[in-house]
Amino acid sequence: MMTEQEGSVSLMGSGFPKLDATNYRMWSMRMTDILQREGLWDLTIGDEEIVKRPDSTILVLPREYQTALDRYQAQRRRIQKAVGALRLSMTDTIAVSYYNEVWITTGKIWKDIQSNYETLVGYDSNHLQKELYECNLEECGTVLEYINKIRELRDKLVISGNTPMYAQMIFHLFEALPKTPEWKTWIMVTKSILSSQTTIIGYTELKAKLTAYEVELRRKRDIEPDQALYSKSTKTGRFQKLSNYSRKGVTHSARSKPIKGKFAGSCHHCGKPAYKIREC
Repeated sequence: MMTEQEGSVSLMGSGFPKLDATNYRMWSMRMTDILQREGLWDLTIGDEEIVKRPDSTILVLPREYQTALDRYQAQRRRIQKAVGALRLSMTDTIAVSYYNEVWITTGKIWKDIQSNYETLVGYDSNHLQKELYECNLEECGTVLEYINKIRELRDKLVISGNTPMYAQMIFHLFEALPKTPEWKTWIMVTKSILSSQTTIIGYTELKAKLTAYEVELRRKRDIEPDQALYSKSTKTGRFQKLSNYSRKGVTHSARSKPIKGKFAGSCHHCGKPAYKIREC
């Protein structure tokens, strides 16, 4: 048995993460495998009838009563084994809810977990889809951060049971790129090259082309490798592409601002040199 702090459990020879608020899909698959292997799955889903304790007043023959009692006790041991397996596979926060007299069968515990977490998983899936749709290169700053964020969201969607197709991933990568003329041209050309690629091959090739184009843009704009392509303006809240001027700490306003010189004329009122009439 592994510790609670490690967040995983070794159960009947199989190690997997304990049930928490984020991993229901994966946990339910692993627990299904465990319960099936141990011959406890039918008890869990209700396909095996629960045997009632035999009544000695009805079963008069001692042998008949003993046979029924043995069958009842054997099933009780299997039910207890299944209930224990379920509770041991949960974090303490969740398991503590299943230690009273109500939860005496595996079926009750399994159905309650399903009802509690299926809705939550559905919400998480919708939330992740929204995150995937809103993720964009400008907000991430660099192509590497952008690709990593997309991959992270895809991995979470896989765990939640809503695996996106590679065609969808390619669509999201294209759709969330900047809408500047230079990017529009690159997108048009790249789409024509990858038009027939909707599998992992196309997805991998697109990521490689994105990385190569970032290198080209950095070279054109004279941007350092560790600097973001885009930064968010604190005044406007809009993302702005960086150039060699911003890289060197020189703002465009400072470059275009005229240098003030000393007034060379004379005051029209008093004739005093280097003075304007408003200073008279």
